[in-house]
Amino acid sequence: VKELRTGATFTLSEQDFIDVELRFRNEDTDRVFFDNQQFAAQASYIRQWDEHWNSRMYHAMRWSDFGGADPSISEVIRKEKELTAGASLTHLFDNDVTLTLGYDYRDVDANITNFAYDNHRVSTTLGYRF
Repeated sequence: VKELRTGATFTLSEQDFIDVELRFRNEDTDRVFFDNQQFAAQASYIRQWDEHWNSRMYHAMRWSDFGGADPSISEVIRKEKELTAGASLTHLFDNDVTLTLGYDYRDVDANITNFAYDNHRVSTTLGYRF
């Protein structure tokens, strides 16, 4: 796997930030139909409400081109376009415990029907850092 990633954080104010990231990834595997090249872009907006609360919204896009056709599925070489978006709200209880509520939407468009889908995910995460 070879990956090139670059990004930047822009400070809009003491409480508002924008993160952007670009990524190129190349995977070489033992089977040509798993080889792929990906290009991805993501932008996030982060708001620090106070010392205990922050929120994040993001949007990302990824394009994938695979190296060959998987003969067990299709004679067509797979190509995918993925769009994701989401939001989260995080509460920091102290320096070690956080609680996050999140929503993510993912829409994958593929030229092979078996790989195309969209889904919604709501999640909660309780984190403890030690």
